[in-house]
Amino acid sequence: DDCLEAMARHCPNLKQLFLKYCHKISMSGVLKVLAACPIEELSISTEDKRFADDTDMENVCLAGSALTSLEIRVVNHPVNPPYFVPSRLEKLQDIARCTSNGRVFVKFC
Repeated sequence: DDCLEAMARHCPNLKQLFLKYCHKISMSGVLKVLAACPIEELSISTEDKRFADDTDMENVCLAGSALTSLEIRVVNHPVNPPYFVPSRLEKLQDIARCTSNGRVFVKFC
């Protein structure tokens, strides 16, 4: 999270952020960058299933006022865990669409 906070402070024009296999980041760190920078495209690859939580989805869409594309990849999860069944994915996409007034497109990998 220290690196994310440094990015938020020192990269005020950051528009794309790809966090690949950054397993020690937290939602708090991601939200700080989204609030401080005009991130349009965010890709997160993590082992943390909390990034697919209803409240976190709402917070990401609200904090990222410039965000239009969000990709979440949860690695090392069992086949078809509850977070990734089609009905669950549709619900998270609906939350993102409603919270952002249709601005954010969410993709799960």
